[in-house]
Amino acid sequence: MNREWSLRALLMAALITVMLTAGQMAVADDETVKTTEMSCEKPSDMAGSRDLDVLMLDNDGYKKDRKGPVKFTHKKHASEYRVLCWDCHHDFKDGQNTWVAWGETKKCRQCHDPQKKELTNIKLQKAFHYNCKGCHRALAKEKKKAGAFDKCTGCHIKTEKQ
Repeated sequence: MNREWSLRALLMAALITVMLTAGQMAVADDETVKTTEMSCEKPSDMAGSRDLDVLMLDNDGYKKDRKGPVKFTHKKHASEYRVLCWDCHHDFKDGQNTWVAWGETKKCRQCHDPQKKELTNIKLQKAFHYNCKGCHRALAKEKKKAGAFDKCTGCHIKTEKQ
């Protein structure tokens, strides 16, 4: 009787683990779609494309586009590199990140607006640089594959001057 109960408890724990893992993967996939739809790219960059994995991070809103856009592979960072959603997405209240994957994902520029002159919010370009370069720099310090982050052309796509 005791052995039967232990076996049932073990099977129940395994079932719960599988369900939680599947649910987490579904939330991550849903978040990839939602983030792409509300991301920082221009809709024209995605015209006709069903590749919801790639986001074009641009400098719209700045008077001068000093560097070209950055092609960011959201799904690759989430699934292959195992970057947690909370490493990039955030909504700070009282010093705590209260953002949740099943909640609203705002466009980056909604808070990091390049046009507003607020001392409390970091501008869009600097926010990307802090977050992206900081993460890649930390990987390099750990002697892990970090990608080209120390030169502008390692991330920014060159565009023709108009």
